[in-house]
Amino acid sequence: MWEERVRVLAGDERFERMGLYFKAKLLDGIIDVLADYVEAEEFPDVKERTQHRAKVTHLHALELYKTRYGTVL
Repeated sequence: MWEERVRVLAGDERFERMGLYFKAKLLDGIIDVLADYVEAEEFPDVKERTQHRAKVTHLHALELYKTRYGTVL
């Protein structure tokens, strides 16, 4: 399995930190883009495009999070 190979190469401590980083990155993709969605209301010229991108990013990150961690936040 690739995870075991990375653990051997990086060491246990670094591997655990990488896991936290990837989880945080997914959470950022779930949460931070919601601010973009809301703020887009102030910019009619890019509102639709920005909100669409934010929604797609949010749903994709949420699905990855649920698949990886088996839970909804």
